[in-house]
Amino acid sequence: MATVIGKIMAPTGKYIKDGEEKTSWSRCGVLLQTDKGFRIKLDVIPVGGDGWLSVFEDDDKGSGTQRPSQATQAVDDKEDIPF
Repeated sequence: MATVIGKIMAPTGKYIKDGEEKTSWSRCGVLLQTDKGFRIKLDVIPVGGDGWLSVFEDDDKGSGTQRPSQATQAVDDKEDIPF
């Protein structure tokens, strides 16, 4: 089994909240830790950005993103992953 370490996020723009400029983020996938090392499961591939992705703790808050599905929260190492 794998454990979710964090969610992989891509910056998608800027907005102003309480007079302060903030970055909006979109969830692209998850970072997993397995007994064989770290794995990345991407659900989407961001385009048009600057090429940087960030990993944030999975705090289960909305942040304009959806909570990872049951399938991405725990991945069996024997599952065929195409990479």
